[in-house]
Amino acid sequence: MRTYRVARALVTMLVALLFGCLLPVLSGCSNVLGLPKSGTVQVMKPTEQDTRRIFTNPSGPVKDAQPEAIVKGFFEALPAGVQSDGFKTARRFFTSAASNWWNSDAKTMVYSGAPQIARKASFADSSAVNDEITVSVRLQVQGMLDSHGVYLAVPEETETFDFTLSKVQGQWRIGKLPSGVMVGADDFKQAYRQVSLYQLGTSRKELIPDVRWLCWRDWRARAVEELLNGSAAWLRDAVVDTNTEQVTLRSNGVTVHDSTIRIWLSSVMNRMTDAERSVLVRQLRLSLGDGSKETSIDVVAGGRNYSHADDGSSLDTRSTVDPIYTLSAGNIVSLKSSNAVRVAQAGIDDADGFIFSSEGGAVLDHSGRVKRLGADGALRDTMFSGHKIRTICKGRGKEIWAVDESTEEIAVDADGRTRALTIPGLDDTQHVRAISVSPEGDRLAFSLESSKRAKSGIGIIGIRRGSDGEVESLARSFLRISDQSGVSMMTFYNDITFIYAAQYEQNDHTQIARRQLVPGPENNQSLPDAGAIAMATGEVNMYRRFAVLDRLGIVRTVDGSLGGTWSSADSQVMALSAQ
Repeated sequence: MRTYRVARALVTMLVALLFGCLLPVLSGCSNVLGLPKSGTVQVMKPTEQDTRRIFTNPSGPVKDAQPEAIVKGFFEALPAGVQSDGFKTARRFFTSAASNWWNSDAKTMVYSGAPQIARKASFADSSAVNDEITVSVRLQVQGMLDSHGVYLAVPEETETFDFTLSKVQGQWRIGKLPSGVMVGADDFKQAYRQVSLYQLGTSRKELIPDVRWLCWRDWRARAVEELLNGSAAWLRDAVVDTNTEQVTLRSNGVTVHDSTIRIWLSSVMNRMTDAERSVLVRQLRLSLGDGSKETSIDVVAGGRNYSHADDGSSLDTRSTVDPIYTLSAGNIVSLKSSNAVRVAQAGIDDADGFIFSSEGGAVLDHSGRVKRLGADGALRDTMFSGHKIRTICKGRGKEIWAVDESTEEIAVDADGRTRALTIPGLDDTQHVRAISVSPEGDRLAFSLESSKRAKSGIGIIGIRRGSDGEVESLARSFLRISDQSGVSMMTFYNDITFIYAAQYEQNDHTQIARRQLVPGPENNQSLPDAGAIAMATGEVNMYRRFAVLDRLGIVRTVDGSLGGTWSSADSQVMALSAQ
């Protein structure tokens, strides 16, 4: 009893002491917790990047382990190789010849589920001591990572890979195997870091995120090298090569000291103009700082310090966020504030698609014709020469993008000036169903439908713009980012997070929805119980929100993160303005 009283007295003293410390803070007299009382307010950019990392510390081969156990141990050691140990543990499962031959940087294969490991039938009963034994590994492959860290989605299917083992000093070791790394989808998120390399668009007015997945153990150095090497192939026609003098990173050229990233580059940087150095340093700062221009970097080349070369640069990663609008009973309603506010009475009661902003917009009716909307919501002229249009989406500024149902071309209307574009590499069986333009306006995502399952999916392609900012063309190739078919709606949540969903079916109780850091592995995205027939991203209550129009005519938004709870924003809605 005495022990209990002493403990209780100690707890009471601690509570009193803590309350005494907090009281001055609550009264505003002092700041004992060290909270900042001055300085600028920093607006944090919403992202969905998962920062919860689990480090693995696998062991090497166990003495007298069987071939299947050796192969299993090798797979378990691969994530740590990417994360931290540079594949030192993984190579302990090899013969010396295999260790010299195997190239971990060749590619990365991403698979779902667990590897199915089994000795091949012809070797199942082998009892020979020195014979080679082949172990097969079956994987459900869903994506590939190339040597530059660019993710490519592949049609998900089971593939079998052979591992040949032989004995070294009486122990089984892997002598032959596929080149590159094989990693599970869950381990991929822990072992690889998403990095946005910010490339300069061809209009030279904006930066475009070029998403890569780099090894955690040396991601900063790899990011600098990849940025200096140029953009990903699918984006190349939409960006400018800013490394005009072929600057390279020196050996061990990236270190971190007291939160400052120090970068040593080759002396040819001295030959660049001040304007060229300004752009390159700004790209380095934003790419290594996840889009923050406040990132502290030290850039040294040929004995000269260029850390402040971008002080006068206006290049930034910010993109405007429009309010979300709905079309309800002929009224255009803004969801920007806490309460839905009618901003125009358009008298529209027939809409399959709807775009609106303070500069006007467009409406797609049931017949497939598109009418322009003025800033006051009034119906104006018929767009796209009266052609039947499959879908529309918002572009940069006043741009309205559309898919021509008869020609399969992508049409862009910029304040009355129309340009027709063609996605390269499509065949007669492939049809564009849905489109979405990224926030900065330099990337186009699109869904493809085909009678051949392997040719359906989602692609992304660069948009080339002139110095006046107007669209000139699409890039010469696109990147496949998903093999999901039936996608009828999509939107960019922010500059790198992309959300898409298959068409809602009345008799189907499940609707497939996905999101990804594009391009990257897919994750499931929850939707309201009543499904979704349209989606949009915009500002609601001063926050970026993901909004969904369900089949009952109710608009719901996600609060907090994309995995948050759904709240009702508007009802009796016919169409949702999609960004």
